[in-house]
Amino acid sequence: MIRRTSIVVSIILSFVCEVGLSQGYSRFASLITPSILKQHLSVLASDSLEGRETAEPGMQKAVAYVEKELKSFGLKPLFGNSFRQEVPFIKWSHSSFSVSLDEKQYVSGKDFYMLPPTKNTAVFISSRSFWVCAIDTFSAQLKIPVNSVVILLTSHVKKISNDSLNNFINSATQALIDMKPLAIMVERDFSGEREKRQIRRMESGMLSVVKSQQETAPAIVYIAPNIYIDLKKRGKRNKKSTNSNIHIKENLKVQINGYRTTCYNVAGILPGTEEIGEYLVVTAHLDHLGRRDSLIYYGADDDGSGCAAILNMAGAFAEAKRQGEALKRSVIFMLFTGEEKGLLGSTFYTENPPVPMEKTIANLNIDMIGRVDTVSRSSNRYVYLIGSDKMSTDLHQVSEKTNTDCCNIALDYTYNDSAHPMRLYYRSDHYSFVKKGVPAIFYFTGLHDDYHKPTDTVDKIDFEKTADITQLIFSTAWELANRTDRIRVDKP
Repeated sequence: MIRRTSIVVSIILSFVCEVGLSQGYSRFASLITPSILKQHLSVLASDSLEGRETAEPGMQKAVAYVEKELKSFGLKPLFGNSFRQEVPFIKWSHSSFSVSLDEKQYVSGKDFYMLPPTKNTAVFISSRSFWVCAIDTFSAQLKIPVNSVVILLTSHVKKISNDSLNNFINSATQALIDMKPLAIMVERDFSGEREKRQIRRMESGMLSVVKSQQETAPAIVYIAPNIYIDLKKRGKRNKKSTNSNIHIKENLKVQINGYRTTCYNVAGILPGTEEIGEYLVVTAHLDHLGRRDSLIYYGADDDGSGCAAILNMAGAFAEAKRQGEALKRSVIFMLFTGEEKGLLGSTFYTENPPVPMEKTIANLNIDMIGRVDTVSRSSNRYVYLIGSDKMSTDLHQVSEKTNTDCCNIALDYTYNDSAHPMRLYYRSDHYSFVKKGVPAIFYFTGLHDDYHKPTDTVDKIDFEKTADITQLIFSTAWELANRTDRIRVDKP
């Protein structure tokens, strides 16, 4: 009899707790509304913020707006006494680089381009001797002289996919870096889409993060075939070996100069009530493409929609705490800089975290949830989920069950395959957490015709849809923060 009574009481208490939790997050999820999302996005994607390009004045205004909102919700600063984490950058553009052969000056973006170097200061390379390697015969066992300039030949390689060629180049480049040459010059056909994309990125300016210590990595220069032809014409090559030296009469000179600038990640924390010292991080990226000539790239969907979602969620969580619905675990609301420049802000955060990465239970990352893509569906109430099952079975199950309990949005896993051609698993800020062993979900509603164009504007956002997805993320975060047990990382 006693045992039966205790079981009944236990069942009743369990039921009450579950109902209370469900009612809790549903009540506060209703604070996420289309009108509040539109209010935030109308500021973030306004003319005055000029497209929020990293380290430009419009982005600094966006940081100030987010900081003001997080303070108004009553969140605590994450970085000591500050809501801002300073990220030191070096900015590079076509004018930062020059390549010349004696009196002949080559044109950046036409004859060559470079990726931002990892060195912190100006670099000047001058050499008369080059070590030539054909990419298809390259071996990491080659004996390349230290402080040489290495040319990787690729134009002779036929009947191979671009992806395979890029993999060859990446592997060879990584091996060469360990051999400490002065520079690596990769011969490429500039008509390819990859090269066109990199050149366009350089036109808008690229950034690299200043390292705490001086780097010794070589400069990497992508050269059109005409530069290698000029080197051959002016020099002598040992024809007995595919991999050999070219000696030329004139100096080939490579000059690299960037300038230092600063931008910020911005974040607030809602402290948990239990002394377990665990954290859930909910993220979006604040930056976009800025202004190009007279055109503003507003970035309303990319990723203004994610930023508006973060701010509305932060306000809803803070209101729940004010009404006595405190969370067990701490929740961090974070907006990153430099995502469009190569996940720079999130990488900097995970390399310099204010809270231990091993105590970070999961990352929920939001990047473009405001539009509908071109896939034919019976309903627009869908969201792509990427990464939920990659590292943690628990995370995937929590995500699925929460959606069933609260929202019934169609969860689409089309892009979840790591081998998908678009490789979205690797292309947003969640991946910086994944690399540190933190399981993550990336929420996304697909590409559209206005992606990375000035026409990505507020008037095209579906705020009802955005609110539905934001409520799903809010409810998932609530469940993760209140679970008795931390979700397990049970996959490599």
